Amino acid sequence: MISVRSFKGQQENEKKHALVGADWFDEIADNQVISDQIRYHMANYQSDKLGNDHLAYITYIADNIASGVDRRQSNEESDEDASAKIWDTYTNQADIFNVFGAQTDKRYFKPTVLNLKSKPNFASATYEPFSKGDYAAIATRIKNELAEFEFNQAQIDSLLNLFEATLSFVPSSTNTKEIADISLAIQEIILQMVYKQ
Repeated sequence: MISVRSFKGQQENEKKHALVGADWFDEIADNQVISDQIRYHMANYQSDKLGNDHLAYITYIADNIASGVDRRQSNEESDEDASAKIWDTYTNQADIFNVFGAQTDKRYFKPTVLNLKSKPNFASATYEPFSKGDYAAIATRIKNELAEFEFNQAQIDSLLNLFEATLSFVPSSTNTKEIADISLAIQEIILQMVYKQ
């Protein structure tokens, strides 16, 4: 599945990431199978028009396994005002080691992409939230790379490499009630492992 949460950060509206991602993907590629998996991978967007064997159901299950939670809508998420309070689109990815040991720490990764010419991006106590520009740069890089993809089985490793390069410091969850210490890159790797089973 192609990750789409990172593109919501550049959106002005509150459109759900599944719809934003599918619309964005449709601008890049003419692949209805993948577009439908993005558009319908959330339970509240699935409908009777999807056949029982539609790949969106597998994507939904794989996405929930990879994220570690079942995303059934809570009362807070169905209330737009409450939902705005629990989602922070611009949150940094936290250090996974913040919750190990006797005391918890608050270290974060700077919003960036992997680059061999840059210094390593070590977690620090400095909190630098993502900006629309950070998300736009990531989205542009992914869009430019995907324009060259053929979207076949042979290119999965290249796709995962692209996600690792661009999404390693983008948290998979921006829910303020969760710990944002797993990147979208790791979530995508887990998704692919589930698909290969």
